[in-house]
Amino acid sequence: MLGNHELLINGENWQASRSKALVNEEVASKLTLEQQWALLTMMQQAVMRLNWVYQQTRKKSGDALPSDAERMERMLKARAEKTQGSKVIVV
Repeated sequence: MLGNHELLINGENWQASRSKALVNEEVASKLTLEQQWALLTMMQQAVMRLNWVYQQTRKKSGDALPSDAERMERMLKARAEKTQGSKVIVV
């Protein structure tokens, strides 16, 4: 992300980008099961956090119903109870 307004994915503007989230299956298959599970868990936590930020932004802009926000908060609270102590930082 550059500045306040421009988001680039693989060097392309996000709207024009044809980038996709890709997993190199050959590299992933060389990881141990424990490493694969850790990677899956970290990615899931990052997606959940991004989803929370997205839902909060929708709520602030009036795009989300109060029931959407309540449901998301319940889901996050339940997940947090299961994964206490885990932290993921997405850069």
